[in-house]
Amino acid sequence: MSVAEHVVMLILTMVRNYLPAHKQITDGGWDVGAAASKAYDLQCKTVGTVGTGAIGQLVLQRLQVRVSDFVMDYTKNKR
Repeated sequence: MSVAEHVVMLILTMVRNYLPAHKQITDGGWDVGAAASKAYDLQCKTVGTVGTGAIGQLVLQRLQVRVSDFVMDYTKNKR
């Protein structure tokens, strides 16, 4: 699995409420309504990426970001 696919998987894990649902199952319960009530879809949401190097661009491709949806903010820090 590539790094970009792993990043997308982590994003989905967060928005789909995977960890609390997993804990609920391992504790012996299974309340689908409670698990799903705190889950979200990525459709019409804003996903931020820090950096659009090779990996960042692949993450955006896997999320199927359209060019019109892409917002770029560039700040050059002086050292």
